[in-house]
Amino acid sequence: MRATVLTLLCLLACGARTELPNGLRSLASDAPTAGSSTGGTGGVESSTTGTPTGSVGGGGADPGSTTGTMTSTGTGAPLDTVCDVLTPNGAVTPIPTLGPGTADNTRFHALDAGRTAVFHRPFDSTLGLRLASTTVEWADAWPPKTSPPVLILADLKLSFAIDFTANPLVALLTPNPLGPGVGFGKVAPASGNWSAQVVTDFAADRALFVRYGLGTYFMAMSHPSVSPGGSTQLRAAFYDGVQLRGPYNVGCSTKPVTTDALALTNGWLLVRSGPQVPSCNPSIAAPEPVEVSVDFIVNGMPFVSGQLPFGGTSSQLVLVPRADGAWLLFWSNPTTLSGIALDGFGKVLGVLPLATLTENPFAFAAQKLDDGMVVVLYDAPSEAPSAIEVLVFNASGTLLATASIKDPPKLTTPPQVAFDSVTRQVLVGFNGLVNAVQSVYLARFGCH
Repeated sequence: MRATVLTLLCLLACGARTELPNGLRSLASDAPTAGSSTGGTGGVESSTTGTPTGSVGGGGADPGSTTGTMTSTGTGAPLDTVCDVLTPNGAVTPIPTLGPGTADNTRFHALDAGRTAVFHRPFDSTLGLRLASTTVEWADAWPPKTSPPVLILADLKLSFAIDFTANPLVALLTPNPLGPGVGFGKVAPASGNWSAQVVTDFAADRALFVRYGLGTYFMAMSHPSVSPGGSTQLRAAFYDGVQLRGPYNVGCSTKPVTTDALALTNGWLLVRSGPQVPSCNPSIAAPEPVEVSVDFIVNGMPFVSGQLPFGGTSSQLVLVPRADGAWLLFWSNPTTLSGIALDGFGKVLGVLPLATLTENPFAFAAQKLDDGMVVVLYDAPSEAPSAIEVLVFNASGTLLATASIKDPPKLTTPPQVAFDSVTRQVLVGFNGLVNAVQSVYLARFGCH
């Protein structure tokens, strides 16, 4: 595998050595390998063991599995994250989607306690690609109570991004259906009919993310560049509901850009695949994306840069809040999911292997859970049943509890995960393929 360079832009220059949280190791050491373990917590095998459970109190009755088998284990670990055991208490079940046709690309948006808007892309050969949402009340009875699916956008141009911050209105970024560029607007998932409030970039043709924090929305878009050999220009903009700042050129890559952002106390973290080159050069071919760049941004301006050697792949990048910074999750080799601990200014503290899959990892999702995080992965080995793995870690990256959905419908897009802190439950969502039809499935686990 080609060496990967992690390029870091941080507010403070990297100075004295920082004490690493338990289990973390410095990026100056070798990159983690499959199955390696640090502090007794890394290299978690994805095939968990345990006894299938039935009805569990505190979250509603389990009506019995409709597809897939759910199992769980626990480790009895420290209590900064109060989740020693994950218990299946909501069997895998499909939810209504907007017909006719299939539905893919599920995304979660929290509305309020125990209610989530499940966005999805219906497709039909006559009606084409659309965007819709189903509101799910999932914290009490199971199967969950669902609203009729609502049409959000009748003419979806492939990509869309939504903010997952709890809010009755959903911030949506998508190619403008009425003209060029990518547009931003808010929509009530129960009423639908989204329209662009502002065009964030007239040149962009793909929406990548929209995040809220520090009183503003931070958005990323991209468009093809005219560089020799073809490349992708990454653009970013800020919008506070009145003023649009940007779009800015923030990266160039020969391949589609993977990116994420997170608001911290003092500014924004932006992670992206590709080298530390803000703009594509029309006369020079873009470098291969063998780097992951981390930018710390205040008022639209990045700060001091440094470089640290690291091995890995940037096929998926996810930021999760930590009490004093963030985790950057990514595939450090073809089968190992690792987390880089960043402090509140984007400074790298160390790296920790979190989970090892058998082969060819598909995708993962992660969300903050108390002071730690919950991670969902899909493992589909060629010679064994597939599984969706649910892993809970504390603030130091110590594994607390695991659970599995064995042999689920085949996933076609990345899974989703949500945590309800009131009822202490985890919701897992995914698009599954059964008899050549893609549907949206949900499952639930109690966190004890």
